[in-house]
Amino acid sequence: ESFAFAVCKDRRSMPRNARRKRGGPSESKQSKRQRSGRKGGVIDLGSPQLPSDFEIQVGRLLLKTHRLILLMSGDVFRTMLAEDAKCSQLDLSVDVGKLCGVDVCEDDWASFAKCLYPATSQNTADLITNDNALAIAALAKKYDIPAVLGMCDNTAQSMDIGQLDVPQLLDEFHVRSELGLKASAAKCLGKLLPRIIIRSQRGQHSRSFSHEWGHDYSHVPELRFTQDGSRWLQMKLNKFSKPTLVALMKEIIDYLQ
Repeated sequence: ESFAFAVCKDRRSMPRNARRKRGGPSESKQSKRQRSGRKGGVIDLGSPQLPSDFEIQVGRLLLKTHRLILLMSGDVFRTMLAEDAKCSQLDLSVDVGKLCGVDVCEDDWASFAKCLYPATSQNTADLITNDNALAIAALAKKYDIPAVLGMCDNTAQSMDIGQLDVPQLLDEFHVRSELGLKASAAKCLGKLLPRIIIRSQRGQHSRSFSHEWGHDYSHVPELRFTQDGSRWLQMKLNKFSKPTLVALMKEIIDYLQ
C-alpha cells in the first residue's frame, strides 16, 4: 500500500496534498473523487476538560482531535508524527474518494476518527454501520489500526448478501479479502460456493475407474463447477491478489472435503 504523505522536517520537500502545518486550517481543494456525503464543516472531538490539539483536513471537513490519540492508535500515525513534535495538522484529503477499492467520503472519516477513541470502541452501533463498514475498514487498513478493522469485520458480517448473484458475491469476497475482513469474506464464500459447485453421484465412468485402480470410489460424490460459476471465476480471478487467491482456494478445498 502506497501512502500519499511523507514524514520529514522540511515542509518544502513534502507532497502538497500531505503537507503538515503548524497551526491554521488547510486550504487544500476538495478531492475530485469525493462521493456524496458531508459538505465540509468542522467536527471537534475535544471537550472543555480536554480541548483538541490537532487537526486533520479531509476534503472540506476539518476534524479536530488529539495528537495523543493518533500516536496511540497505530504505527502509521505514530511514524507520521513522531519526528516532528510541532506538527499540529495533517491534510489527508487524498484519502477522500477511492481507497482500497472502496468509496470513502468525509462522513466516513468522521466516524473513523471517533472510533480511534477508546471510549467509543465498546459501542460502535452508531459509528460503524452496514453503510460505512467497508469504507471505515479501508481507512483502518491503510492506517494499520487492527482494532477498528475488527469492529468493521463484525459489522460487515451482518450485511444482507443473500440476494447477490455470483459475480456480485465474487466482488464482495474480493473487496473484503483485500481489506482483511476475514470473517465477512468467509460469509460471502459460504453463500457463493453452494451456487457454483455441484455435488452429484459418480457415474459409470467412475465405477470403471474404481475397478481399474482396485478401490471403490463410487460412494464419493462428484464435484464440479457450474457453467455460470466457471465462467465468472475465469473472469474475476485475474483481478485477485495472491493472498486473496490463496484464501479462495483454501475455502474451496475445505468445502470439497
